[in-house]
Order: sequence, then C-alpha cells, then structure tokens
Amino acid sequence: MNSVTAYEIIALQALAEAGPSDWDALVTEVYINRRCVSFQNHLELAQALQPSQFKAPFQLVTRATHAALFLRDEWCAATGEIIWGFTFRYFCNDNFTIDYRYDRPDWVSPLAEGETIQGDLSGY
Repeated sequence: MNSVTAYEIIALQALAEAGPSDWDALVTEVYINRRCVSFQNHLELAQALQPSQFKAPFQLVTRATHAALFLRDEWCAATGEIIWGFTFRYFCNDNFTIDYRYDRPDWVSPLAEGETIQGDLSGY
C-alpha cells in the first residue's frame, strides 16, 4: 500500500456511506487507538453537517481501517510524531484536505515505556 491508495480507500468508504445523497463535501472523522480505528462519516451540504444514513460494506470498512493505520504508521516513521486521528474532507472535485490530531485523547491510555504503536501492516 502507498499513501495515495490509502487516501483513495478512505474516500471510497466515505462515498459508500454517503449513498445517493447530495453533498458538497464528505467529512470522515477518524479516531485511532493503537490497532483500532473508528470512523464517523458526515455529509456537508450548505456548510451544515449531517450524519450519513448508509453503511459501507464490511470489507471496505476493513480496508479503510488498514489504510488509516498505514497512514498513521507512515506519518510516525516520517516525522517521529504520533497521530491519534484525523479529519478527512473529500470534495466533489476530487480534492481533499486532512487535519491531523496529535494530542492523545483522554480515552486512550498512555503508552507504556518502550511501547510502540507502529505495527506490521505488510500483509494488508
């Protein structure tokens, strides 16, 4: 996997959850806790957010989970910084923005001494 493919997979997951709805942007909030990922998808229309009404197929959500972990691990390897999530905003013209979250959320226990969050995703 590479970064471009990872972003494409996350966009496909957001598109699947948007269904046939109208939108100006698809907003995916990604929350990462070590090896677990949670997605919250919203449709942005006229600067108002509304939750998506559809669910992406399980296999696509699984691929998006691995893509988010891949992006987190790549970012950590490149910068030495841990990201605990990000907001992915996909627009109708195929552009997107990403805002990374660097602060560990309260619901995530601190890393133990010597613990690393990066894992081997080579099989995905």
